[in-house]
Amino acid sequence: DSGAAALAAALRTAPRRGADGNDGPILEVLDLSSCDVGDAGAEALAMAVRDNPGCLARLNLGNNRVTDEGAAALGRALAAASEKGGGAGAGCMEELDLSGNVDVGDGGARSISQAMKAGSLTSAALRSCGVRADGAAAFGEAIAALAAAASKGESSLAEVRVDLSGNDLGTARPKKKAKPYSPSLLKSKATATAGSYVNFIGRK
Repeated sequence: DSGAAALAAALRTAPRRGADGNDGPILEVLDLSSCDVGDAGAEALAMAVRDNPGCLARLNLGNNRVTDEGAAALGRALAAASEKGGGAGAGCMEELDLSGNVDVGDGGARSISQAMKAGSLTSAALRSCGVRADGAAAFGEAIAALAAAASKGESSLAEVRVDLSGNDLGTARPKKKAKPYSPSLLKSKATATAGSYVNFIGRK
């Protein structure tokens, strides 16, 4: 992770204003796929994104050792960058690719979906990760919120992309409903408990 941290330190402090006065990204693409980057490296890059909004246009951390912890750090950093930059679209990252990190699950997906909902990420790729139904639902909610905002003219994002291929999305497990209160059921349970207690005393 030391190499990723060194790159992150440079991105975090490098000035972005060019000769034309525009604050373009320092790097259009940072590809660290299959580089054995773990959560420490991902968190260092997250700090760079948070402290220098818009410094990086596309980040590829595919096929590494990133888990929910690192993915969540990136999601939070992107959302914070949007707030620091002054709202939706400010400090936006075009693409974040975490494909092939099998320990990125619903928690990481949920955090990244929140960054997308905040308008700070336009494309998220989590192919062949550990995302299940809850993570997919989180992206669905983010997309619905963005569509609603766009219909009201409140969002500058014209298009978003989400790739969850290769995940075992399955179905959400329904929550068990509590059984309704029944005096007769309560009485029968109390009787059974008392009977068991009496039998236990009798065996002494």
